[in-house]
Amino acid sequence: MDIIAAETTPASSAAQQATTTIPIVMTLVSDPVASGLVLSLARPGGNVTGLSLQLPDIVGKRLQLLREVVPKVSRVGIFWNTASPIAPPQFKEAEAVARVLGMELDSLGVRAPGDFERVFHTAARRGTGALLILDDFFFTRHAPEIALVSC
Repeated sequence: MDIIAAETTPASSAAQQATTTIPIVMTLVSDPVASGLVLSLARPGGNVTGLSLQLPDIVGKRLQLLREVVPKVSRVGIFWNTASPIAPPQFKEAEAVARVLGMELDSLGVRAPGDFERVFHTAARRGTGALLILDDFFFTRHAPEIALVSC
């Protein structure tokens, strides 16, 4: 094998654990430094290189945009996959940015599609003014179920 192309953080991590000699090109990785795939973005080191989504940075910008679009929103539900390795850094960044923006966050964590209805009812009961869904392929895969529950 000459090269490994790995899509997503879990796949890239699995490839990295499997070999230290075959070059690995990662794509769709949330934060390769925080996940331990590379030493730094400027100088990855090791046998892993590729593209990064930098999702923790993006979630902060998404909250700022939400504030601009809905200036009076004070309570934001963060809909996130608690089983995902890419979600905790995003959630941590959302908490930091929310403090600066004077927003209160509701943690609306799910692990399976069966949790969607419970989470939406919780958000409604708490008076959540807006919902931010953290990036994760789990939500892309289950978008039809989310749409059915939330409508």
